[in-house]
Amino acid sequence: TARTRAPPQPARVNRRTARVEPEMEEQHKFLDHDLIRSNLVLSALYLTAYEVLKGSIITNILDFFATEVGADGRSIPSEQYKIEVKEAHKDLLYASCLWLLRNEAITEQDVVDIRRIREHRNQVAHELPSILIEKDLNIEFGLFLRMRELLEKIEKWWVINVDIPANPDFDGKEVDEGEIQTGRVLIIDHVVSVVFGAAGNAER
Repeated sequence: TARTRAPPQPARVNRRTARVEPEMEEQHKFLDHDLIRSNLVLSALYLTAYEVLKGSIITNILDFFATEVGADGRSIPSEQYKIEVKEAHKDLLYASCLWLLRNEAITEQDVVDIRRIREHRNQVAHELPSILIEKDLNIEFGLFLRMRELLEKIEKWWVINVDIPANPDFDGKEVDEGEIQTGRVLIIDHVVSVVFGAAGNAER
């Protein structure tokens, strides 16, 4: 009698190893202690810089319009502030950016960049485990540098257009814009020097 062949069996796919290469790459990223440490430091640095920039954008305008200060030492929003700033948009950060834009403190591109900076801030704050593990997610250090640039630009605008004109000590005096230093910018620069100074010492 003729032998009958058994029907061919479908090839078995090990679903656990179907993504071996990407998983190995992600494991490599997660197991790299130096990379983990670097991403944690950069995350903290980014979040800190964002809060400083946000404070500069919102608080300076609030203080500018304030006519009263609360028991906690914070400015109380005035009616003029509510009309000229808060009514422009329900998002206070964006509304504040619009005020700065109208007063030529920043440009439309600056506003676009600030929104992108905030989007990445939210990603860093809420998806940090993914940034530490996934190979395609990283801290966008270019946006940190842009934050530093915007912070200095906005802070200097306030000094040149508000603080100096309101201070009679500067009447008739020329001020070198390059020599202007503000507290918020110094904070960021100090934190950066501490962080990267410590990193440099650790590598020695």
